[in-house]
Amino acid sequence: MNNNTGPAPLIAGLGDIAERFDAFLIDLWGVVHDGCVLYPDTLGALAALRRAEKKVVFLSNSPSRAQAVAHKLAGFGIDPGLYHGIVTGGEVTYRLLCDRTDPEIRELGSRVYDIDGGCGAGLLDGVPGQVYVRTPDEADFLLTTVTNLPIEEPLTLYDGVLTRARERNLPLLCANPDRVVMVGPSMHYCPGAVAERYEAMGGQVIRVGKPYPRVYAHAFAMLGNIDRSRVIAVGDSLATDISGAREAGISGILNLTGIHREEMYDNNRAPYPNPDKLRARLNAHPHRPDYLIQALRW
Repeated sequence: MNNNTGPAPLIAGLGDIAERFDAFLIDLWGVVHDGCVLYPDTLGALAALRRAEKKVVFLSNSPSRAQAVAHKLAGFGIDPGLYHGIVTGGEVTYRLLCDRTDPEIRELGSRVYDIDGGCGAGLLDGVPGQVYVRTPDEADFLLTTVTNLPIEEPLTLYDGVLTRARERNLPLLCANPDRVVMVGPSMHYCPGAVAERYEAMGGQVIRVGKPYPRVYAHAFAMLGNIDRSRVIAVGDSLATDISGAREAGISGILNLTGIHREEMYDNNRAPYPNPDKLRARLNAHPHRPDYLIQALRW
């Protein structure tokens, strides 16, 4: 395949463009791993970035705290020495609720109903004054973190809770704005899809994660005084990774073999994306990546 796919070139690996950047904000699910296994070239790419003295921050919409993500990465063989830090939707949600200076977060009450059946129970442990309640009727706001719902299942399963919450004008705090995620070979809904459904009902939604500014502020603070023209994000989602990078004023690399693979490749064995499908998908999105890649490799 020709490396020229319009204005976004297909690069063989990060080594092709590494000299232009000092820091890499790297997504996890769909780039580093699929939730079950590490992708084959990941460790080599991270080791090469370290040798090149690049800063790596994992920037993920995971609703887990950063420490829990670090533990999962260690299980995959990713040593903390291979990265500079971790920023997740869950970690930033936790810190915002502890701090309570953010205008939207400040207005949330102390009683929270977890619409995912307790999946997020550990996220708010240690938040001063936060209390979990058993029904939406007792709550000041809703929380969604992990749906674990295959896309074959209907999102209407949430409608009972969402309808009652809407009747009470409860805000919904979404700690993971992703709509879908690959879990091994299958696609699952993420909290972002539930948040969209509640918003369509007229409900108020507060999102923490990519592509929204709060998580990028934490990532840039972690990187310190750095020229944003020397920062690039790597992710597999146009809606979150590429849009978020553009709106944060940094460059972006789209991994083609993540959640958009079926839209861009003719089949699972195709070595390259179909140029027409690729062009059509990129043209349909308001934000374009600077580069395309087929795996996190050097």
